Amino acid sequence: MFKKIKTYFTRLKQTKEQKVKLLQAQKYYKILREGALFIRYINDDLTNSKNTMNRHSRRRMEKSLQKGEITSEIINHYQKKVDLILKEIDQRLNPLKTKEGKNAQ
Repeated sequence: MFKKIKTYFTRLKQTKEQKVKLLQAQKYYKILREGALFIRYINDDLTNSKNTMNRHSRRRMEKSLQKGEITSEIINHYQKKVDLILKEIDQRLNPLKTKEGKNAQ
C-alpha cells in the first residue's frame, strides 16, 4: 500500500517538473520567435529604405546583420522607430477627447 502511494507521489512530482520545464521551453521559443520577427522587420526596413537612408550607414547595418551582430547604431536607430510606432499606437487607442462646444464654432 505504501509502495503504491510513494510511486503515485513520485509520478506526480515528475509530471509537475515536466510541466515546469515545458513552460520554460515555451517561453524560450516564444522569445526566440519574437526576436526573429524583429530581425526580419529590421532587414525588410533596410531594404525598403534604400532611397531615404544614408547609403553608408545602411550598408554598415546590413553587413552587421549578415554577421549576426546587432550594433549600437542599429539599436539606436530602431529604438527611435519603435518608440514612434508605440506612440502612434497609443494615440490611436487613446485619442484626445475634445470638448464639442469649442469645436462647433
